[in-house]
Amino acid sequence: MVKKINTSKSDLRMADICGWYGMCAMILAYVLVSLNILKADGLAYQLLNITGGAGLLIVAESKHVIQSVIANLFWVLIGLVILFRILFNF
Repeated sequence: MVKKINTSKSDLRMADICGWYGMCAMILAYVLVSLNILKADGLAYQLLNITGGAGLLIVAESKHVIQSVIANLFWVLIGLVILFRILFNF
């Protein structure tokens, strides 16, 4: 039996906006690193990846796509570890 989830249209719209941001941020990060405009171990690249992954995580969760939720959760966690290392020279 399929469980019906009550989600308002405004919640879904916000999740979609987060998803579109996430997609754009991650593509932009990849392009900028590939063109040697940003460094992979730089703050800007990591912030684009963390926020992009978070945006995709939000939309994936709202649509109950567990595989994407897990992948983007790891994406965000890895970015946070690298960000911590950058900020604290660890």
